[in-house]
Amino acid sequence: MTIIPARIDKSGKVVGNDRRVRVSKEQRHEIQWIAEGNGGPWTVVFVTNGASRQPSPFRSVRFAVGQAGNVRSGVAMVDHGPAVYKYEVHDAAGNVVDDPDVLIDP
Repeated sequence: MTIIPARIDKSGKVVGNDRRVRVSKEQRHEIQWIAEGNGGPWTVVFVTNGASRQPSPFRSVRFAVGQAGNVRSGVAMVDHGPAVYKYEVHDAAGNVVDDPDVLIDP
């Protein structure tokens, strides 16, 4: 199992190369969203984008990242790939502050 970081900066933006992470179900990759510094709390929410059969490739569509905390996605649950999944980072008031991608490989 490999943990792929997706760092969220203090303003709620996913940092640089972490904006489009590539995950393999076969290799049992997981994403770990990390609130940097004193940032957060954040909620990662997968959204329907029309291209995929379900909004999230993981068991849940929502992941709560506590202030200066982290949360892992678990292994992808989808059987198809490659596929792109859109997610949003919401602030404590529910406002969307970022909208990066997760690419799922078989």
